Amino acid sequence: MARVEVANFVLISILGFFLSNAVAATDFRQLCGQTSHKDVCISVIQSDPRNNLKNSPSAICTILNDKAQSATDPFLSEDLKSCSADYDEIVSTLKALNFSVLNNQTYVDLNIGLSLVASRPDDCEDSFKLNQPKPIRSPLTADNKILGDIISTTWNVLNLDHCGNITCQ
Repeated sequence: MARVEVANFVLISILGFFLSNAVAATDFRQLCGQTSHKDVCISVIQSDPRNNLKNSPSAICTILNDKAQSATDPFLSEDLKSCSADYDEIVSTLKALNFSVLNNQTYVDLNIGLSLVASRPDDCEDSFKLNQPKPIRSPLTADNKILGDIISTTWNVLNLDHCGNITCQ
């Protein structure tokens, strides 16, 4: 009989422990209140339809992680992929150009190479401006301008050497 009472006591103690932790953990507002972005945390957790995931720190982290993964604008991602392709082409084309000898023979190849990549920074920038359903501010504007200016300056120097003018006609 004493053995049954001890078993019941242990069972009730364990059950009480889990219930007290479950009650404490279900208040996600208290947990969110301890974060650096309390309002964001509460808003994300409240808006999530999965009530079964609002009862423990690990489940709340799951909700927050899922939200973070879906927060990236898919149009922004596509535009960045487009710019990445533009930059890959610029880099590979410029690496292939050999400026060690500037003469009539090499001018044509160098001119063609630079002309192929000259508009790529603008193409990257335009992919954000022309974004559907709404334009997105490009996070690469400064980089695109610098790269475009460098390519343009290189082309100017090449033309000055070959034609005596920044544009050859």
